[in-house]
Amino acid sequence: MAPLANEGRDVTVAEFAPADAQSSTAKSAVGLRWLPEVIVLIAVGWLVVVPLGMIVYGSFRSGPPYVASPLSLDNYVRIFTSPSYRTAIFNTLVVGIASTLISMVGGTALAWMTTRIRLPGLRFIRIAAGLPFFISSFLGAIAWAYLAAPRFGLLNHALQAIWPGGPQINIYSLGGMAWVHGLYDMPIAFLMMSGTMTALDASIEESARVAGARPMRVFRTIVVPLLMPSFVSSALLCFIHSVESYAVPAVLGTPVGIDLLATRIALDLQSSPPAYGPASASAMLLMIVAVIGMYGYYRATRVQQRFVTVSGKGVALPAAARGWPVALGVALAWLYVVLAVVLPIGVVAIASFQSYWGQPIFGFTPTLKNYISVFKLPNFEPALQNTLLLAIVGPTVTVFFGFVIAYLNLRRPSFLSRIIDGIAIIPHASPGLVIGLALLWTYLFMPNPIYGTVWILLLALVTRFLPYAGRPIHAALLQLSPELEEASRVSGASPLRTFLFILMPLAAPALISAWLLLYVVFIREISTVVLLITLGTNSLPVLLFNLFTDGWYTQGAALAIIQLLMMAIGWVVLSRFIRPAAGGQINVA
Repeated sequence: MAPLANEGRDVTVAEFAPADAQSSTAKSAVGLRWLPEVIVLIAVGWLVVVPLGMIVYGSFRSGPPYVASPLSLDNYVRIFTSPSYRTAIFNTLVVGIASTLISMVGGTALAWMTTRIRLPGLRFIRIAAGLPFFISSFLGAIAWAYLAAPRFGLLNHALQAIWPGGPQINIYSLGGMAWVHGLYDMPIAFLMMSGTMTALDASIEESARVAGARPMRVFRTIVVPLLMPSFVSSALLCFIHSVESYAVPAVLGTPVGIDLLATRIALDLQSSPPAYGPASASAMLLMIVAVIGMYGYYRATRVQQRFVTVSGKGVALPAAARGWPVALGVALAWLYVVLAVVLPIGVVAIASFQSYWGQPIFGFTPTLKNYISVFKLPNFEPALQNTLLLAIVGPTVTVFFGFVIAYLNLRRPSFLSRIIDGIAIIPHASPGLVIGLALLWTYLFMPNPIYGTVWILLLALVTRFLPYAGRPIHAALLQLSPELEEASRVSGASPLRTFLFILMPLAAPALISAWLLLYVVFIREISTVVLLITLGTNSLPVLLFNLFTDGWYTQGAALAIIQLLMMAIGWVVLSRFIRPAAGGQINVA
């Protein structure tokens, strides 16, 4: 008998199967190959595309989500012809531009001082400059209302003591809103500009000076062109953060009748009956502004890649300076820390122990009644539980989605993975208030059990901050060579074992950093959830907002301190608890 052609090797059953059966098996394998991408695409599409599509649809409707109504351009005509809407648009642009100037001038000056001058206590100054991240602009607005209110503000009391009958600071104005936004967006400018300035090779400037160029010419012809892409990109980010904010204009503008687009949207939804159509059209206008800004940001960062000045050798700080540069640098750094951190936290902490808002800062008898009354509020315990749930479950879900999206995009590149990555970045250009309104449209339009529960708040926050997790994790995975995973699979490890024991430990520092970042953000975020709050879905930021806007200022101050302690204690405890998982490396930008 002749030997079989397959002698000498293993023979599989599939080889003796009919051709059509082999074809079916191959098609099934191909279908399973794309299953992860399809599942993630459906999930991300439902989180991002469906709600934003609903708000676009709602902006052309004249009725509420649950009532049939014709499509028209009436809502857009209304917002461009109504004096109140035109004023809100103008005010939004004024506050956005002014706050961007404040944050960029201050942040760039602080970055220049800390990268070009060896200041004493430089490490502490750099850490302190990032502390305002823990103090939301909403809390900053409350603090500055206490400091610079026209009649009882502490700074105005001090001014009157120095200059009786002189002018007073009025924080309840467009300038006041721009000041608060500029102050608390300054860390964005500082971090981005200091990173660029640190990487800027100082030998380029030295060469120009040796060639005979004056300092001003060196600055104008060399330094400014090299810094311009980073300056433009950080300015656009500051502008977007300012125009999309709801809490600051609600605290400092609404009480005196000054509306911005964000507060105009909220007022439309609070009217009777709610004006869903004009609110949606206003939200679309706000989103268009943000999209244009983000487009400019990405173009600026792409141009920045052309200005490469880092060579193989490191870039060191210049020699220690003496005299007025050091004095000016130290003064600017500490002035910012005092204005953005010490004064706001100090006055809010003092107010939390006072009997009434505006009580003289000296000579009062401290009391704990504000804290006691906050703990006794009937909605405090549900708000605390919801906030803890959002702050723990929310970052976990967001980091998981961000990791999966980054993994598919880098390790399984395809047309589908690029679509998924593109969809996931859309919320970066979507203001929080717009995300909230979009989910309101979606879940009022479609019968579901989610609206009116804490889970809709979770969906809103995960959708809004998905890029905050995805981008850092993407950058971390980009630095990990696929050869490590390939070596594991060649050694016989299954894909799941490779994922759990090779990739996850290596990516742990980025995952933990993103989680801690989102933990803080989820505790203090208000703009994204304020439109979705119902009686059973309160959260601490919204409860704080309601206390302040209803006139319970000292109780609101007590709750603000509780919220700050939650962020600080939670950050320290969690970072220490999970430090071993990251090999002692926790780096949160």
